[in-house]
Amino acid sequence: RTGRLGEAEKKFSALLAVSPDNVAARLNLAGAFMRSGHWQKARLHYEHALQYGHTQGNAQENLAHIALRFEKDPGLALSYLNDAIALSSEDSVRLLVARGIALRGLGRLAEAEADYRTALQIDSTYTDGWYNLGNLLLEKHRDDRAKEVYERVIALGKDSVLTAKAQDQIRNLSTRSD
Repeated sequence: RTGRLGEAEKKFSALLAVSPDNVAARLNLAGAFMRSGHWQKARLHYEHALQYGHTQGNAQENLAHIALRFEKDPGLALSYLNDAIALSSEDSVRLLVARGIALRGLGRLAEAEADYRTALQIDSTYTDGWYNLGNLLLEKHRDDRAKEVYERVIALGKDSVLTAKAQDQIRNLSTRSD
């Protein structure tokens, strides 16, 4: 948490050398590798965590993130996300939006939209869900509705990066309609 990732990696590695089945240590080591930009090492430790015990879906969620972001494999991500959702003890808005992204990557737009909308019914202030729904609506050529959704992202103002991206999308829509 203090940003001393190298030190954390050494400590968790030392612990795992004597106790390789310590799932919490393995997940923490994988998380440290992710934060330091070593996603391949993180992936290996998340996969090992799955072999040793119940991860409450944490390893699966992070493996899905790696599959989407780095490996560009939405099918694999979808498999991990389905597992993570099945293991989750609560309705996870974050997992539903991530699954929507994977479904969208597979061209399964109606299912992706359903996941985004379900997530937003659970938490109507989840900016990432609104932004991804806007992108999907744009892809479906529902430009007016996409603009409304991007305006919702801006109105929520919870995430400055997504707010800026939503503003860019609205500008792009305005230029296309001119």
